[in-house]
Amino acid sequence: MTHTVSKIPGVVEHPRLDRVDAFRILRDAIGKYGTQRKFALAHGLREQDVSDVLCSRRPVPDSMLRAVGLRRVEYFVAAETGSVQGGAAR
Repeated sequence: MTHTVSKIPGVVEHPRLDRVDAFRILRDAIGKYGTQRKFALAHGLREQDVSDVLCSRRPVPDSMLRAVGLRRVEYFVAAETGSVQGGAAR
């Protein structure tokens, strides 16, 4: 992964990852441990939670993201200029 320098001095922007990227990184990390159980034990996670995430029965919790060096970030983008009417977006 490469980092880019922000337009704001001293700020480094990290590449944006989507859920698929995060899932891939998680699966790769688990693979390095050999089993879901070993990964869970090494990071203080429940083995069932790891299994549930990998089977898409639940979203990836922040604790699991931290275990693989990721964090969840919420961001917003500007709406289309034509979608604003009367000062409020619809």
